[in-house]
Amino acid sequence: MKCLKCGAEIQSELRRQEFVTEIVMKCQNCGWSAVTTETDDIANDLTKYSIVIEPGNTIEKESMITISRISGYNILESRKILAEGGIVLNEYAIDIIETIPQLDLLRIQYHIEPEFPY
Repeated sequence: MKCLKCGAEIQSELRRQEFVTEIVMKCQNCGWSAVTTETDDIANDLTKYSIVIEPGNTIEKESMITISRISGYNILESRKILAEGGIVLNEYAIDIIETIPQLDLLRIQYHIEPEFPY
């Protein structure tokens, strides 16, 4: 691409951080520059999703601690959620997607409502 100001070649750089992509274009000859950003759909999703723990999960210390950390429930409430099921998080997609690997790692059975497209 050519610089709009002086016609020299423009250098571009792609930067990615979490859910945002930034493209920086700069002319090394005259200093003209432009920046554009693109946000992933997940960052703009304003739907509230719920992580619902399925009943019958194995009761283990690490699982109870993880549920407590995610939900804010105490250990006894977390133990009950693992055994009987229930909602542990009701948040936007960005927060939900960060929580999923923690549950998967411990093999905690759950589903997300409404259907989670990410």
